Amino acid sequence: MHLRQRLTVATLSIVAVMGVVGLVSMRINRDIQTDVEDLARTADLPLDPATIGGQALAIEGRPGPDGEFVATALERLPATRRPKLRGAVEAIELPSRTVRLLGRAIRIDANTEFSPSAGGATSFEALRLGARVEISARIDADGDWVARKVETGAIKRTDKVKGTISAVAVRPNGVRRLEIDGLGIVVGANLRVRTPRGPLYRMESAMQMTLAVQECLAASHELVKERFRDREVAARGESEPSAARHMLLEELEDRVLDGYETFAEYLDESRASERAEPSEPESDVEWLAPLEARRATFEAEVRALIAEAALDVDAAERRLKERIEPFLRTEIQPRAHAYHRRTEESLSEQLEAIARRSSDAARAELATNGAGLVLALALGLVVSRSISRPLVALTNAAREVGRGRLETRVAVESTDEVGILAHSFNRMAEELAASTVSVDKLSGVIDSMAGALLLLAPDGRITRVNPAALALLGYDEFELLERPLASLSPNDGGEDALASMERGSITSLERRFLRRDGAEVPVAFSGAVLRDSGGAVRGYVCLAQDLSARKRMEQELRRSLAEKELLLREVHHRVKNNLQVVSSLLAIQSSSITDTPSLERFQESQDRIHALVFVHDLLYSSRKVASIDLSPYLQLLASRLKESYSLAPDRVRLSVDVEELTLDIDRAQACGLIVNELVTNAFKHAFPNGRGGCVQLNCRLSPAGDVVLEVRDDGSGSVRAHGGVRSIGLELVETLAAQLGGRLEIDGSDGSAYRIEFPYEVVEHAA
Repeated sequence: MHLRQRLTVATLSIVAVMGVVGLVSMRINRDIQTDVEDLARTADLPLDPATIGGQALAIEGRPGPDGEFVATALERLPATRRPKLRGAVEAIELPSRTVRLLGRAIRIDANTEFSPSAGGATSFEALRLGARVEISARIDADGDWVARKVETGAIKRTDKVKGTISAVAVRPNGVRRLEIDGLGIVVGANLRVRTPRGPLYRMESAMQMTLAVQECLAASHELVKERFRDREVAARGESEPSAARHMLLEELEDRVLDGYETFAEYLDESRASERAEPSEPESDVEWLAPLEARRATFEAEVRALIAEAALDVDAAERRLKERIEPFLRTEIQPRAHAYHRRTEESLSEQLEAIARRSSDAARAELATNGAGLVLALALGLVVSRSISRPLVALTNAAREVGRGRLETRVAVESTDEVGILAHSFNRMAEELAASTVSVDKLSGVIDSMAGALLLLAPDGRITRVNPAALALLGYDEFELLERPLASLSPNDGGEDALASMERGSITSLERRFLRRDGAEVPVAFSGAVLRDSGGAVRGYVCLAQDLSARKRMEQELRRSLAEKELLLREVHHRVKNNLQVVSSLLAIQSSSITDTPSLERFQESQDRIHALVFVHDLLYSSRKVASIDLSPYLQLLASRLKESYSLAPDRVRLSVDVEELTLDIDRAQACGLIVNELVTNAFKHAFPNGRGGCVQLNCRLSPAGDVVLEVRDDGSGSVRAHGGVRSIGLELVETLAAQLGGRLEIDGSDGSAYRIEFPYEVVEHAA
């Protein structure tokens, strides 16, 4: 069998095995992809004018010529909501302090909150025509739109409307006209509503039902509390509540009612989703149907509470404590929690099934790859034995010819491809021995070069170019001959290049050549001088390699790096926001706690969260995305702690001395939590009974190159304040110190002193 046939059989065998591997993997991966997509699937449902009223929608589109908003995409939202618009400012009326957005006039009043990003407007006066904004609005008693919050800067380019549908009309041509509090929206006859379905959405709906109940309960407590405050003010004979006070009470009433309505909306969505999933009918019967049966009671109690709070706050408080709160905690929340757990279990089961499929795919690929490897090794051994010896002989013969021994021949008598190659080699050696290199061969070499080659006369005129140079510069050959090199690179100086080549060869110097069409092309320019035997200059040889593709690739890499850095900053921003949400939830929960030790524990938890928030806040606002400058971070953290304890500056002084050090995110967070615990401990225990003093925070590098972190005070001794009992905070400090590779040292002889020394690891980052 010829070598070609042997190689063909071996190649086809390996290709067949790899094909089987690919088909098996593709089939399994396609099934896995289908299962994953099913977790967050959506359904495009027709828009039913009879039921769309009162539903919340997110509508993308564009402003129409008649002032109406033309929809291009509809997405159903699970809960009713106030209107929110995103688009470009169309008009600004200074006297009435109104802006027009998507054809709707929106008033900016004193209570409107501006939330600008970098470069965005911070007030009504700073708004400009054409600027893209996102406005959340409320509808006043006269039906006018009043802005609650205006977001500016970094707004998406698509126009969008969110809100609850207040009116629906169908035109004779089938086009539907929707309204959101007076804003007209035109919807084409064939446009469908994208509605979320699937396990992920059901789990989110279950969680949102639970959160809505908690929000309703928290808002109810706040409403009763504010009504008691109004009654106390009235009892003291003070002035009537202001308009801002009335607005606060209305917002609290809206929050209470919104909590119920959000619960009801998510309950409806959950039931619709479960009915669309015939494989799990017990979820609706066991959990959702009982919740539906208690919905009317929930609504009646909420509305009664709002009415009673305005007339008889004592009765409202009794209703809240004796009826609403027990009802929600015993009848609603347990079932909502149970449904949430069921959705989590269902999602977990599907994820486990996907994991099993992935494991099966990995085993199948491993088995087929192993079979292919064994087959390839066997075929390789067979082919190697048949061709390795002749190839070794050819290699040795080629090495001998390269050394100038042109009489070398290969003694291979086989008739396969190796034998043909050996005969060709012998014939080549004979021809080399009988001939010399000709000028034509040299010209062929020059013309076949991929780089642009230019031969110059001693005065710098071009005497020879190859086809690659003509293609690079866009000239015909006769147009380039006799031209000076300086004319091709007027901005870089051709004469300077000649002088440089006379002093020595030029290697990969970046220059810019001018094409015939006037465009500049970057090249890597190399050159050398040609001299005769006496050393006189006979000319120059220059080689130019086109760098256009490399430049484009560099620009693409820089753009990609900038996008990844922006994405990482957004991650830090979102982590910071999530931590702030947790802190806000702790603040809401603590408002109902009167026990001082419990309140202090909540405050300590919030301080620890703020220590983490500052890390992500500094990362988001810094040019560094993977490290923290320790000095500003610890100064900000210590100042925040002093403010939170309301210590008079003339009684307790805070001294912060931190060297310029850079730590990675994990180590910086650990340092922040340590400082939070130790400084908090000093503020709370070191200066009792109005005693004054100083708290010092020092951080520096030791002579050995380690980081030394110290917190000390000159008070009565926060170490002794615990009476020898180890606090949770101190245990946390010791644990964090061990994570840093250090150890906590405590000295209580003169005040209190805490010292931690840990290795310093230099952080390298991209600026």
